[in-house]
Amino acid sequence: MTRPLHVFVLAAGRGTRMKSEQPKVLFDVCGRPALTHVVRLANEVGAASVTVIVSPEHQEACARATEGDGARVVVQDPPRGTGHAAQVAWEALGEATDEADVLILYGDGPLYTARTVRRLLEAHVAGGEDVGGTLLTVELDDPSGYGRVVRSADGGVDRIVEELDADEATRRIREVNTGIVVLRAGTGREVVDGLSSDNAKGEVYLTDAVLALRERGARVGRVGLEDHREGHAFNSIAELSVVRDLMRRRIVEGHQANGVDVVDPATTWIDVDVTIGAGTRILPFTVLGRGVVLGRGCVVGPFSHLRVAAELADGAEIGNFVEVKNSRIGERSKAKHLAYLGDASIGAGTNIGCGTITANWDGTAKHRTTIGDGAFIGSGTVLIAPSRVEDGGRTGAGAIVRRDSTIGPGEVYVGVPARRLERRPGGADQNEGGPS
Repeated sequence: MTRPLHVFVLAAGRGTRMKSEQPKVLFDVCGRPALTHVVRLANEVGAASVTVIVSPEHQEACARATEGDGARVVVQDPPRGTGHAAQVAWEALGEATDEADVLILYGDGPLYTARTVRRLLEAHVAGGEDVGGTLLTVELDDPSGYGRVVRSADGGVDRIVEELDADEATRRIREVNTGIVVLRAGTGREVVDGLSSDNAKGEVYLTDAVLALRERGARVGRVGLEDHREGHAFNSIAELSVVRDLMRRRIVEGHQANGVDVVDPATTWIDVDVTIGAGTRILPFTVLGRGVVLGRGCVVGPFSHLRVAAELADGAEIGNFVEVKNSRIGERSKAKHLAYLGDASIGAGTNIGCGTITANWDGTAKHRTTIGDGAFIGSGTVLIAPSRVEDGGRTGAGAIVRRDSTIGPGEVYVGVPARRLERRPGGADQNEGGPS
């Protein structure tokens, strides 16, 4: 039987190497702040509570980033190390017994998966009542700079030795500490509260809890990380780019497994929370932002950018240098070249010509453009919103369709400003009036 789980997310690091006033944990990772990834992971594994520890100056920003995810944001003032952060979290949690567990995660580690965390939790519970904690570890080809995990005789963890304190034999150990640990709540609190700051930096280190548990006679278990890439965190912009790339590759691979033809994963950017139907083809240098929805059998790219609330129905096609935002493109409709479609609703079987723009912003507010089924929008058309093109409506190349205009079913409008194209007796054309 599983025990209740409380999760502490340590996110009070200054992030000085990021060279930014923005909190490190709020940098975007594929459409979502790193901290939000971690909080949602905690919820995914069934946390009864999530407590996020932040520095005073970042309290409001971190609270906004986790709003709606059920997390409690607690200030660590002043931040004095990971062990002190855990002390602050436990104080906010209140009383806890050994009938619960506490999992400690980090706000700058968004790549861990629910599968990995569940393996850790299951091993911790399976270890028995004498297990005070279970550590997530990883083996690295080059463990330089990391605390080495020294095993105990029972195969668990005896202690963690920082590289500066390690002898030559210990430095050869390839198994290192990820920092992620699950603790029996009651025993863990007693141990963490007793940690000392008697060191050169005057900080309280959570890694000291391993030795403290051993001294109390408790066993400390370990679970090895199966994919070392999950362990990538970041302290600089360069390291953040690595984390983003790993997340991007994971997302792309997930869509490929579902039948999406991503022609060149290395040049394709897909955020979290993007839905793509099977049989859709994504060409190189395409960017799909968070919340985009693509139906089945679509073609997107190359050099396309689909932003928030962009939706393509089955069989729709978006081509090179086309941007779509807050718009729905109907079945089999096409915008193949150099277009901007913002705040638009486009029906089925419609062709959007090269250079078309839905001019959705009047300097004060956004407005929508509606284009019906089977319409043909000529190259270089500007549709000033709000405006409407009914089923089968057409515009000539370079037409400027004024705001509050309606092009009726089957009508053709050309010119600047656009006027209805009439046919004289005998077949000659003339322009009369403007859209009504």
